[in-house]
Amino acid sequence: MSEPQRKQIIDGMISDLEKLPGERLKEVRDFVEFLRRKTATPRRGSPDALLRSFASWEGAPGELDGLVAEIYESRHQEE
Repeated sequence: MSEPQRKQIIDGMISDLEKLPGERLKEVRDFVEFLRRKTATPRRGSPDALLRSFASWEGAPGELDGLVAEIYESRHQEE
């Protein structure tokens, strides 16, 4: 999308937003925040990042269970 097209869309949205009642503006704001979270790259190590990784796990059957068991074991050895 070119910069003039982007600006035209934003200007049109602002014009449309100015016509909405307050409660609708809150709904739009919530929706925009939802879209930002949905498309944002999660911080490495965050629960969202881990969930995205596990959703695409392609290891051998039982490999993940083995890794989790190793982590559990190493954590309990440190105690």
